Amino acid sequence: MQANKETHEEMVGVLTAMSIVSKRLARRLLELEKGEEENEQNQTGTRCGGGSTKSCR
Repeated sequence: MQANKETHEEMVGVLTAMSIVSKRLARRLLELEKGEEENEQNQTGTRCGGGSTKSCR
């Protein structure tokens, strides 16, 4: 019975670690997506005909 309890505790620890890593990866992915959106907005505002009111030469 003791081995079974230890196995369960180990599984709980592994699943908890996986959850923490998943949360960190999700946060990093959101940060990357946010950075890409800001980058796209900056590029759109500086291109000719990209919705900017600036004139292109």
